[in-house]
Amino acid sequence: MNIRFKAPLLATLLMAAGLSGCGQSSDRDEIAANLEGMEEGCNRVLLSALPAPRSLTVAEYARTNCAYNQASRFWEKGELRISVQIVDSKAELPSNIAALGMADMIKHANALSYGMAKGIVDSTKRTLEEVEASPEMLAFFGGEAYLPIILKTSIGEDAAVTFARSGGAGPLYSVIDDRFVVTIERSDASEFPDNRAAERAYKPLLDSVNFTFLR
Repeated sequence: MNIRFKAPLLATLLMAAGLSGCGQSSDRDEIAANLEGMEEGCNRVLLSALPAPRSLTVAEYARTNCAYNQASRFWEKGELRISVQIVDSKAELPSNIAALGMADMIKHANALSYGMAKGIVDSTKRTLEEVEASPEMLAFFGGEAYLPIILKTSIGEDAAVTFARSGGAGPLYSVIDDRFVVTIERSDASEFPDNRAAERAYKPLLDSVNFTFLR
């Protein structure tokens, strides 16, 4: 069943995103159109935090997936695939899903998603601290160009991207307020020659996430 977004709730979300002031009508209209007509089980907070459903410089907007505990958006061009996913690892399980007897399995899956992302962010930060203290560690990685990287979100949280000695990056992971798991993936990440290329590819996508909705 499709539902229409109630005006008071929409206004609250727009205020949270800092879009309720003058001169932002196009942004407000875009978010409102994005939320209009979504399925009842969709988590609209996560949906609103995703980058806008429009084409990027390198790829065309393809589709959006949304459920009670996650929202994902996809872009494609040729063989390039880009995705941004946000998971609420502490989302309350809807009664209709709980009735299926899947509560424990879903909670376990959410815990795994959270644990993996947080582990990658924390281990990346530790690695960079160890490299700074030990030149031998830098040599192990093959030089600064092949170190994992930590980027900052618009609200100051850490986002991590791992990098292989042989070249190529992994996905970007960030954990917001010990709850929301943000994952950004690019199908061409394995082809990045160094971590600067990874940063150039991931930073604009990270900056396009509306993190204010997750606070």
